[in-house]
Amino acid sequence: MRTVLIVTIALALCGPLAARSAGSGATTDITQLVGAYEHVQSVRVIEKFENGGVATVDVLPSGQFRIAEKGGQDPALIMKIATQPVGGAVSEGTYNVMPVGKKTIDGARTAGYRVVAPDGTYDATVWVNEYHLPVSAHVVTQGHSVDVTYGDYNDQAMVARP
Repeated sequence: MRTVLIVTIALALCGPLAARSAGSGATTDITQLVGAYEHVQSVRVIEKFENGGVATVDVLPSGQFRIAEKGGQDPALIMKIATQPVGGAVSEGTYNVMPVGKKTIDGARTAGYRVVAPDGTYDATVWVNEYHLPVSAHVVTQGHSVDVTYGDYNDQAMVARP
């Protein structure tokens, strides 16, 4: 009985420390995602909006992009989601980041993170692969709910060569 009591007290005292370290680890993982995404040469981003509209964006080197279809949505919102998969200031600690688990998406093992702005203007669950790149996300921002799929990383066919 004494052992159970000691273990319970130890868990109660150390639990908050584990939660804090998990949160900081999640923030580090999301910061790595931001860095890895900035170095991608090309990626195709498909955004599915709550009204059934679909937007497809090819993000290319040097900050270039091509919106293949916009599904009747605001191009600025489409580009923000495509070029900043977890908002803009995660590395500066502006968002709260929490791990949400692990799952396999299209054969890739991913880790999930919930990224939330304290003022409620941005709430995303992002699933990240072993290379720190986003695979999929569900984003709620600017009055929209958007399911996002990231793929065709570094597909040279998307980048026109002279």
